[in-house]
Amino acid sequence: LRVGNGTLEPMLARRKPGDKVTIHAFRRDELMCFEVTLAPAPANSVKLSARHPAAKAAVALRKGWLGR
Repeated sequence: LRVGNGTLEPMLARRKPGDKVTIHAFRRDELMCFEVTLAPAPANSVKLSARHPAAKAAVALRKGWLGR
């Protein structure tokens, strides 16, 4: 499957740590193939996402938390 903006995360969500995946990539006009084993996310990592549409109060809290 071709990966583009917004498609990598959903593809990885269908996999689990320890799964092996094959990556095909062009490098200097040469098609290369790599087999990689997925590792678990680091324990100190988190993923935040905003709901759309978000309530005005939630938007205000998020802006305050992010310092914007």
